[in-house]
Amino acid sequence: MIVNTASRECINKYYSGNYRSIHLPYIQELPSNINIFKDLENVNTHSVPLKLNEQVVSFLDSFKEILISYNNSRQLSNNLPPLAVNILEDGATLIEWIFPDFRIGFSLENKVSASSWYLITNNKFKESLRSELFDPSEPQELLSSIVAFALQNS
Repeated sequence: MIVNTASRECINKYYSGNYRSIHLPYIQELPSNINIFKDLENVNTHSVPLKLNEQVVSFLDSFKEILISYNNSRQLSNNLPPLAVNILEDGATLIEWIFPDFRIGFSLENKVSASSWYLITNNKFKESLRSELFDPSEPQELLSSIVAFALQNS
């Protein structure tokens, strides 16, 4: 199992060149049906400040740990859609998890206190919207709830 520091070391190798990308060495460790990270390996993060980029990797590491925990306890059998990452003009990072009936998003901002998450649903869930600020350095409780919601409703 790869811990956060190993991922940060891998990502730091990319900073020595002109091209930076999110490098998640554990991508191949997860079963293909739950590998929500498979499309992130070469996301260009050149415009993302180093500190925020490290925060994004740490956030994704937490996400991975929760998925592995669910998988180890045999609670994962669904096929899960991959995450999508978009780098915004100001370098903020938008991570989205898009399902047929709902969309979950995380906006990791340069100013940590401005980071937020959202859940948007379609008419199956009465077209609701929920969003809140969150601390991306301690996302475990939020991510655990979101993964539980996604598994229950996908």
